Amino acid sequence: MKRNIVCILISLLFTAGCSAQPEKTDVISVNLSKMNSPVCVIENVIPLETTNDVLVGKNYTIQTTSQYYIVGDHHKIIVFSKQGQSKTVLSPLGNGPNELAYIDFYYAGDTSIMIMDIKNRIMEFDYNGRFLKSHPVNALYRIFACFNDFYLFDNQTPSTAKGNVLSIAGRTGKIIKDTIPVIAEGVNYGRNKFQIFKNYALYLPTMSNIIYKIDKSANVFPAYQLDFGKYWQDAKTCNRVIADSKGDAFALWKYLAKYDRIGFLSYFDTREWLFLNFEKRDRRYNWYYNKESKKQYLLECDGSSVAALDIIGVENNKFIAVLEAADYLNSTVTPKLDNLPEDNNPVFVIFNINEQ
Repeated sequence: MKRNIVCILISLLFTAGCSAQPEKTDVISVNLSKMNSPVCVIENVIPLETTNDVLVGKNYTIQTTSQYYIVGDHHKIIVFSKQGQSKTVLSPLGNGPNELAYIDFYYAGDTSIMIMDIKNRIMEFDYNGRFLKSHPVNALYRIFACFNDFYLFDNQTPSTAKGNVLSIAGRTGKIIKDTIPVIAEGVNYGRNKFQIFKNYALYLPTMSNIIYKIDKSANVFPAYQLDFGKYWQDAKTCNRVIADSKGDAFALWKYLAKYDRIGFLSYFDTREWLFLNFEKRDRRYNWYYNKESKKQYLLECDGSSVAALDIIGVENNKFIAVLEAADYLNSTVTPKLDNLPEDNNPVFVIFNINEQ
């Protein structure tokens, strides 16, 4: 399958899909010794509408909200309905006061889309493409989200928080607190770092095996600690490799592969499931953990089953996988679609896990 997708989720999940607030850190041992696949039930297949006005570029990011799928490349952001129909094409490029030099870093909230501008401001638009307002910020942040009355900024590249990776700011842009020590500064992996729920947010820093919870009072504490045993790479070694290589991110990738270590994670959390994606010796894996039954499922991302597809989001306790149209036509694990062009926009596959 093609690997030109930057998978991302900073989603506002339905209230019914929210996890209960953890009262203490949930330590989870990840079992890497057994490969097994869960039983999946495909509930919906959604080919995104494809016209000359809504062609998705080669390198794109995906976010979801309770109402929309949002797909962005460097030139535009396309808003799709949950049925895959295009609603809005947002492309405010230019030199005007309400325009941007490029579109790369954005956050899709419940009622608006916010785009980070190189002029150290956040430009906010509604879902009809109308400019609403701008918010000043103290730096250019690649990854950010909004929760309650706060901005949540990821400081990985570059760090503007004196060695901390998470900055929390008010809506005026003023930083309230900087917290969580940065690991491997400058190495920016993944974009699905924040998950926004009704009463709290979750955050996974780069090279961390701890998923943090942020409450409505901007308190930050560990929610999940993931134990990979001997396969996890410690922060001290990561920082040393980066320092010795003078900030070369590829040096860290090579080190992890050489010594069979895991360091880069992406995640999604639902009411019932915790999902991880990670690499080990240049192979990508999906890991599913049922928080009630404690059952684990581990499989390589090779498209051999629905659970082995590229997971790009969750909603209502279901998973969202994505396939390029050409890959979908060649897939043996998804329903056939009549009259799907090979050059169609991506296809979303919505599925749940049937655990008896």
